[in-house]
Amino acid sequence: MNTRRFERAPAVLVARLFVLLALGITPRAAHAEEPEPDSETDAGISAEPDAFDEAMLEEELQLLDEQVYEGEEVAPPPEGEKEPSPPSAKPEPSAPMPELREVTVRYRPQDIFRMGGSVQALDQKQLQTIQYDDPNAVLLQVPGVYIRQEDGFGLRPNIGLRGTNPNRSSKVTLMEDGVLFGPAPYSAPAAYYFPMMARITGVEVFKGPAAILYGPQSVAGAINYLSRPVPEKPRGQVDLSYGRFQTFRGHLHYGRKNDWGGFIVEGIYLSTQGFKELDGDYGRGNTGFQRGELMVSGFVNNDLASHAFNRLSVKFVGSRETSNETYLGLTDEDFAANPNRRYTSSQLDNMEWWRTAIDLTHNLAVGDHILLETTGYWRNFNRTWERLNQFRDGTQLLEVLTQPTTPPLDSYYLVLTGEQNSPSVGGGTDAQDLMVIRNQREFVVMGIQTRLRADFKTGKVQHEIESGLRFHYDSVDRFQPEQGYAMQNTQLVWDGLTYVDDPDLLIDDNKGEAQALAGYLIYGLEIEDLVIKPGLRVEYIRTFFEDEKNAPELGRVSEDPQLVFLPGIGLQYTIFEGFAVLGGVHRGFSPVTPGNRLSADPELSINTEAGFRYATNDGLGFGEVIGFFNDYNNITSECTQSAGCDPDLVNQQFNNGRAFIGGLEVLGGYTVPLPRELSMPLRLAYTYTKATYRTTFESSDPTIGNVEKGDAIPYVPAHVLNARLGFEKSFWGAYLIGNYFGKMSEGFVGLQRLPDTDAYFVLDVVGRVRFEPVEAYLRLQNITNTRPIVSRRPYGARPNAPLFVQVGVQVTF
Repeated sequence: MNTRRFERAPAVLVARLFVLLALGITPRAAHAEEPEPDSETDAGISAEPDAFDEAMLEEELQLLDEQVYEGEEVAPPPEGEKEPSPPSAKPEPSAPMPELREVTVRYRPQDIFRMGGSVQALDQKQLQTIQYDDPNAVLLQVPGVYIRQEDGFGLRPNIGLRGTNPNRSSKVTLMEDGVLFGPAPYSAPAAYYFPMMARITGVEVFKGPAAILYGPQSVAGAINYLSRPVPEKPRGQVDLSYGRFQTFRGHLHYGRKNDWGGFIVEGIYLSTQGFKELDGDYGRGNTGFQRGELMVSGFVNNDLASHAFNRLSVKFVGSRETSNETYLGLTDEDFAANPNRRYTSSQLDNMEWWRTAIDLTHNLAVGDHILLETTGYWRNFNRTWERLNQFRDGTQLLEVLTQPTTPPLDSYYLVLTGEQNSPSVGGGTDAQDLMVIRNQREFVVMGIQTRLRADFKTGKVQHEIESGLRFHYDSVDRFQPEQGYAMQNTQLVWDGLTYVDDPDLLIDDNKGEAQALAGYLIYGLEIEDLVIKPGLRVEYIRTFFEDEKNAPELGRVSEDPQLVFLPGIGLQYTIFEGFAVLGGVHRGFSPVTPGNRLSADPELSINTEAGFRYATNDGLGFGEVIGFFNDYNNITSECTQSAGCDPDLVNQQFNNGRAFIGGLEVLGGYTVPLPRELSMPLRLAYTYTKATYRTTFESSDPTIGNVEKGDAIPYVPAHVLNARLGFEKSFWGAYLIGNYFGKMSEGFVGLQRLPDTDAYFVLDVVGRVRFEPVEAYLRLQNITNTRPIVSRRPYGARPNAPLFVQVGVQVTF
């Protein structure tokens, strides 16, 4: 390993030192969403955005930075305007102050780009009402989303869309404010970083033809998280909360602006002792984590009334995490006895990472009809995860935990649990010594992207054109040595050897790089009640791979480039006011990562969708039903450590033949008016999915195994349901949230098919009461303390989080 890869430039060290100092003072900060300016009702009380004040809506159309609606459900066309207008009519702002954000949750019925596919969003009101810190729990409110839980807190979410494998969210394009945020979206798309939900004010999910605007992953779709904008008025908020397992959350944000510029500063700190119970006492004190994040954003602009409006913005985000997290789970029998148990052999497991990100954005608006946005971005993510990996002789942990009573694996199980010393302690073989890997990875991302959007009208026809271009570079540098430990009286005792003494202890030393040029062109045409939106995305990707451990003589190898054309078209027709039908088709694509061009082909599919959406005339109800069908010409998989793969096959991709994934997405809601100024908001999101392989084959990926035609694709549940019932008054609100998650296939370990995960139903309760400027809240998650097996990967049965209670207070100033 060339140590230069992990040396830090002075500027990076200074930046990280600054972030460390800043994050160190955030524990007394606070978490909450700011109320919308000029709104008489606090956003945190009303969970459902079905009914909204039109005067406030018109005013918000003129605000440049407050771009998250308080009170509009994005999925359906909003109703309740006093003066109906055809879809092509666009409200004119009183001053030439257009929308400049890369992606906005402010979808209106007039916005024809809203019609190009299935798009749903969660606004600031919905996020603040429930205040989940777990990204998994947030996204279950959107149909078509699947998760595979791992640690119970959502530190490293596993998210899939419309049947894609959720492992490390690697088949989903992930963005913050329209810019890719994954550690290395092309070279290593596993998302070990997610933004902290406390600073997110909106979430958008793009599926169907809408996905071709975003890449590189376009088979299923894209998710865009919206960070907190600069407030229109000087304003801040402090939020402090405390909960079970000594969970503390602090959040502080403050910002202000004038006609020429503005800024916002935001700090978050989240820590917990964790709910896992490590066998014995090893001085760790907890199995939890600490996370912190600091965001500083600001902008300057010229005269707001200028015909050519210019704005220059900069955003800095610094993040860190220390977590005593492990890949090690339990046997099914041990899980049944105590799902919170954690074996003593994981006593050294610990993850530490740093991340810094900088975005520099220029916006140009010429008049009311031409928008140009250009963003340069840079990210650096450095992580070290020390954790139990395997036995010295190569025996895999998942194999032991699925057959703990089968000789000779039974003796390995006794060592793993600390019930028996390693034979090497008594002078015997070291085959059952435990190997702890130190996974060091550094990710670098940089690029520049630009988007041009223009609209014009010819007679009764509304036209809108959008084009974008992005040049992107990212890399992943892996250096992963192991060390041997003997289990002695429930303690791990190091054998004193390193990879310098024994080169076989070095598992990986390689670097992957990707250069990508991507562009798209979308043309929207709206004629009366018909919207037609064809588009094309092009991706040209060059990858490079250098393997210093296994093939140092080859050096940096340039692999065959990947060039794909991804057309798509979306249509929507309004049959009558408040009711429209839609349909679309597009070509999906998932690229091959560096080092795999000889063993795998790009993932390609033809994806179709059709359905309808509606909204009631009184603005209190909405709904949509969309069916989808994805026909894969070649569905791929990647053997990863997070899936419990053999270390010798880690990071390899495999072709898995044809597959069909189809299903139905349902989203709806209605706010029932009640006496005494009460209201009862109802909301439901449901997904049915059938995902099967269409060929018989023996996969080279051991987690897939021998497949018969018609076998279920792993980790795609048939049924997912999220339902919410609330009661609201002007100064208080109470909500009951239920989540049902169906069982999932887990594939193979060796020649043995793993049992399915458990189906389960979880109930949460949230209550809030406000006495200006203070608001107090209570959140209870999993009130029935349901403890299913949510996964057996990476290594053994894993639970969801148990009953959790949290109380907090927010102060707005």
